[in-house]
Amino acid sequence: MLVRILRRATLDEVQKRIKDYEIEQGMSFDRFEELFLQKKANRRLQGVYSELTSLIHAYRAYVEGGK
Repeated sequence: MLVRILRRATLDEVQKRIKDYEIEQGMSFDRFEELFLQKKANRRLQGVYSELTSLIHAYRAYVEGGK
């Protein structure tokens, strides 16, 4: 039997994870995305890009939703 537990990350957790990625990559998400989409960033960072994009969307949902 497979059990899947889901929980919503708090706004603080989302902000911290975004900041950690930006520090790790040495650039803002916007710059990272620009380089990635222009294929100037290492394509092995696909997973990083996907996760960071998800975090940015979650952050924007919090901001727009007022929660």
